[in-house]
Amino acid sequence: MKKLWTDLHSNIHHNQMDELDKWTEHAKDVLDFWPIAYYPFQMIKTESGAGLEDLCPEEEIKKDWEIVRRKVKEENENGYPMFMGYEWQGCGFDGDHNVFFLDNEQDMKHPMRYQELRDDYKDTEAIGIPHHVAYQLGSRGKNWATHDENFSPFAEIYSSHGCSENDTGGMDMERHLHMGPRTGETCYERGLEAGLHVGCIASGDNHNVPAACDHGTMCVLAEDTSKAAIWAGMKARHVYGVSRSRMEIDFTADDKMMGDVIAPGKHNMKISICAADAIDRVELLKNNVLEE
Repeated sequence: MKKLWTDLHSNIHHNQMDELDKWTEHAKDVLDFWPIAYYPFQMIKTESGAGLEDLCPEEEIKKDWEIVRRKVKEENENGYPMFMGYEWQGCGFDGDHNVFFLDNEQDMKHPMRYQELRDDYKDTEAIGIPHHVAYQLGSRGKNWATHDENFSPFAEIYSSHGCSENDTGGMDMERHLHMGPRTGETCYERGLEAGLHVGCIASGDNHNVPAACDHGTMCVLAEDTSKAAIWAGMKARHVYGVSRSRMEIDFTADDKMMGDVIAPGKHNMKISICAADAIDRVELLKNNVLEE
């Protein structure tokens, strides 16, 4: 399998659309493929003077979406694997998700709840990937009770926001204080404890050019560099993430690879890691508890 690298969370805003060509050229220089995540939101002032994030005017969103569509089609025709996508937030009760499509013919939808979003794309090759999951429930943290592992095969647990794996580890979520604090009630471990089959990645969420240093990168294991093969790898959870320098990681249990489902029992595990420098340690967790 090929290891293909990307930043799955590069948000471009309405006022940045004139930089789309520059962002794309940068992505082509540093990433094997690029799923762009258009950001259709803006900050507005309430009557009290407080800031509130809300959707941009509909005409602006539609115009920007067509610009993204044309650009992605152009790059696909030139041989670069690029995917259309956008950020969805709903009413904030289910967590923020980036929605991506295999083809370039879809429209953006903005229902209030996650399950409505899933149903809107039930007949479409679409995925909705949650991010910064460990914020508080009801305040854009992940609601694992409404999660659909088929629509959302993995979650982004590290980004510019910090680490959402749990609420006790390093790399706290302190950069965006207006969204915090980090909580264990919604973290990635709660999804695993609920029995969900959900992989994990890291990506940027930095709202400027993709693949900014220290903001997380994602690797997809794919048979080749085509969009179809990359999409199949993502749907099968054949993914992992790094917080900083890229590492070549191969992990199997018997003949199964990262993201596959196996029956409980004893298995022959193999781990191979090639890093940029000396490896300090490898930690193995079982049921969210450090095994060795």
